[in-house]
Amino acid sequence: MNCETARQLLSEYVDGTLSARNVFRVECHLAACHTCAALAHDLRRTVGAVSRLPAIAAPEGFAERLARRLQSVEPAPRRRAWVASLVEVLRPRLVPAMGALGACAVLAALLLLPRPSPGPPPASEAEQQAATHRLQSVVLSATDPFEDLAAANLAAHASTAEQTAGRVQ
Repeated sequence: MNCETARQLLSEYVDGTLSARNVFRVECHLAACHTCAALAHDLRRTVGAVSRLPAIAAPEGFAERLARRLQSVEPAPRRRAWVASLVEVLRPRLVPAMGALGACAVLAALLLLPRPSPGPPPASEAEQQAATHRLQSVVLSATDPFEDLAAANLAAHASTAEQTAGRVQ
């Protein structure tokens, strides 16, 4: 229960006309909220002081004049439940927390967005040769499982070296 709801029920609570369920809810709120508990205490003292005053009779025609005036007053429009919950969320003490939450969400979105990669750096000739040798070693080992892999790799490296030497000259 929030403070606004508790304050609306305090008068009935002090008068003893509140349902048992609402009495429990109001008492739980009063135990947790010192502001509302002080307000309930002041209301009890006020009701006690007013009840000790002598009764005064209303003048003739007072009820009829009051009824006419009340008919001319329009009731305030009811607030929708979502408006009340929005007001509760946007309370001043929650604004900094909501701002921090929004900043965290923006930061998470920036970190999780895909960034374009610059691509692999250009390979040098030695790196290209090493890649070719690795590929040839894999190809040779996959072709014949009973062949001597060391001899096949040596032959592959020798032929690649001869091809490279022919290109350089």
